[in-house]
Amino acid sequence: MRDLIVLMPVYNDQKDMIRTLDSINEDNNDFSVLIIDDGSKIPLTLNNKQYKFTVKIHRLTVNKGITGALNAGLDLISEMDNIRYIARLDAGDIQVKNRFKTQRLYFNKNQKTKLLGSNVSFYDVNGAAVFDTNLPLTDAAIKKEKFIRSCFIHPTVMFSKEIIEEGLRYSENYPCAEDYELFLRITNKYEVANLSDKLLFCHDRANGISITRRKKQISSVLKCLLTHRDYKSPYWYVGIGKVLAQYFVPRSVFSYIKARLS
Repeated sequence: MRDLIVLMPVYNDQKDMIRTLDSINEDNNDFSVLIIDDGSKIPLTLNNKQYKFTVKIHRLTVNKGITGALNAGLDLISEMDNIRYIARLDAGDIQVKNRFKTQRLYFNKNQKTKLLGSNVSFYDVNGAAVFDTNLPLTDAAIKKEKFIRSCFIHPTVMFSKEIIEEGLRYSENYPCAEDYELFLRITNKYEVANLSDKLLFCHDRANGISITRRKKQISSVLKCLLTHRDYKSPYWYVGIGKVLAQYFVPRSVFSYIKARLS
């Protein structure tokens, strides 16, 4: 039964979209991929490529941005029957073999878990390794550390459709940090986890973002922490301090520290 759908928003990135689709390698192709073309200047196509799994491209007539594109995809999926799980994927990222199978097996054995991510390996624009993540794995560890860092790598997550059926969507109020804010809401309400396996090779886009975008991201993370504040948690205060430090310390310094600690 095709109970899994993969959600991939894409804007003006035909080449990386195909590259990512080509990387999907599963023993069973009982899933489909929904690509949200976020109003690309040239409509996205598969270039007559054939895949063993179903790929559908849904084109938005205007560019809505990542949050709008993701929510458009979730709205479409909410109307689909027989879907149990939604997986995320970004254009440019490369999957290891049987990523979906690995996550579904975990869900089968841990039915209380509603969202599951994994570690990843990051690479730069030249394809060179940058660093590997070392994320908290258990629900308890994630709930403890959620204020001091994002405990999930967005394109690795797979989650139960139950979450969107209860109305959860990405918020437009946290630009450049919409995923972090959604994960905070999910973590507060459901049991979550990460796999220690590195299921994706991800393009390290963080060092390429503009100063303006970085400031916007930091401001949104601070807003997230204030919205989901927990005065009883010492980790919340650490998170506030970290965000304020990031506002004034160059990105390169934090990237160096992250690489050294990973």
